[in-house]
Amino acid sequence: MSNANERLARLEAKAEQLRKDIVVTTEHIGYSHMGGGRFGMHPNFHYLKGIEASTGSLGHGLSLSVGYALSARMDKRDFWVVCMTGDGEMDEGSNWEALMTGAQYGLGNLVLIVDKNQFQIGGTTTEIKSLEPLDKRLEFFGWDVINIENGNDMAQVLAALDKLPKPDSQTRRRPIAIISNTLKGIGPFLALRALDQVHTDVAYQNIPRPHRQHPFRPDLRRRPDAL
Repeated sequence: MSNANERLARLEAKAEQLRKDIVVTTEHIGYSHMGGGRFGMHPNFHYLKGIEASTGSLGHGLSLSVGYALSARMDKRDFWVVCMTGDGEMDEGSNWEALMTGAQYGLGNLVLIVDKNQFQIGGTTTEIKSLEPLDKRLEFFGWDVINIENGNDMAQVLAALDKLPKPDSQTRRRPIAIISNTLKGIGPFLALRALDQVHTDVAYQNIPRPHRQHPFRPDLRRRPDAL
């Protein structure tokens, strides 16, 4: 869940896995990591049920997934291990170490999905650290690549997932990377464009600012259905 621990904690409270009275205010969740609250913006497996690792730091998910895929091979169990990263997250060197390791062990039960919206917290991925050509780089690191032209179209996403072979932990083969080309902030509730204070749906698309800033309150009142 990475930075979405506020949502995760509230869902667990709704499912009565956590006491509701301790997950009700922003003093306990959200930015409480700066004020000593129990539920910070990153999930802690000591406090939340149903998660196997404390996450949030970029670049750890794929390394964990490599370990899970190797564990499946040792246990002779066939299932997919699927990891999703952002394209900005691919700046992290640990991801490329994990890519090499997955290819080295021929983890045919491992899938990486890259949400390629070409933005990260400080700007565009091209400006900060270009990944292009991402598909060729992944192939060079020993992975097969499936491209999704429009990752905002769930029909295309499902079609790409249907192309996956049956998971096989015992057969050594190239892991699979799916590059999902997406538009950041598309949909009925689009992310914040604080720079010009425009409150229109189209103004929310393709900007980095929403990564670290809350939506305007008028937008929250206007589009509560999208939450």
